[in-house]
Amino acid sequence: MTEPTPAQPRFPAARLALWIAAAWVAAGALFKLFAGSPNDLPPLIQEFPLLRPAWTFRLAIGVELSAVILALARPRIGWACLALLFAFFDLVLLQMMRAGEQSCGCFGSSVPIQPWQMMAIDTVLLAGLLITRTWRAFPKRALRPLLLLPLFALVIGAPWFMFEEARVPPQGGSSEDPGGDWYLFQPASWEGEMIHDTDLARFFDPPGSVDLIPPPAHVIVYRLSCEHCEQHFIELMANPITDRQLVLVRVPEPGNPSDVVSAVKPPALLDVDLRELPRGYGITTPVTFDVDENFIVTNVLELGE
Repeated sequence: MTEPTPAQPRFPAARLALWIAAAWVAAGALFKLFAGSPNDLPPLIQEFPLLRPAWTFRLAIGVELSAVILALARPRIGWACLALLFAFFDLVLLQMMRAGEQSCGCFGSSVPIQPWQMMAIDTVLLAGLLITRTWRAFPKRALRPLLLLPLFALVIGAPWFMFEEARVPPQGGSSEDPGGDWYLFQPASWEGEMIHDTDLARFFDPPGSVDLIPPPAHVIVYRLSCEHCEQHFIELMANPITDRQLVLVRVPEPGNPSDVVSAVKPPALLDVDLRELPRGYGITTPVTFDVDENFIVTNVLELGE
């Protein structure tokens, strides 16, 4: 009597599920590597206490690309790395949904995707890995670290050389190119400083525009695509500021972001831009602060957080 032949694993479905999942993770990682900036990270990740956002950003790219390499080279092990990534993504996206975020930033501001949409995609890909039982569909192979370690070293190290933070231009309205690809602002550090001494003022375009701010003034740092800025401006139009001059500072965004602000932007005595940087600036808008009669920055509020 012959023994029944055991059912063979569903190789086509499992391979397809693995390849699609790996391609999706690779697409997000490569976008961040070649066109993104640390400002694309969700606020929860940007505020990770042990690392600067730029370091977290580089580390995230390396981890995602390493998971893709391992999944393609050794699927029986690598599928679990992809599954853990998708589970982690879903937790972060769930937090963003609860916070009312309108874009997850996974592909930057030029490709807005709502958190629930990204969560649906990630959950479907995670379900595909589990339903097709990817761990059973591929033969066991030796890990061979000597072959994979160079690839891991490459994808982990590449983000540290692909882009750099811009230098703070010197005082005095210098037109010197700050270089670099992006810059991170820390608005809390502006409190108590003279407006001329802040890094924000040194990125004004044209240089020296900070001298045109007449104290006392109320300054709003905004982005054209920022929906929190849109809501803040609507509220400001309903309750205008009358005891201080209004100054608007626009943070430029790479690409062609949608403009939700111009139609509701209140009239201001001064409306200046920051210098263009290839990957933009790290700051969560809107940020507001006052400039008193002595040109001291007070009442810094990060309303976008």
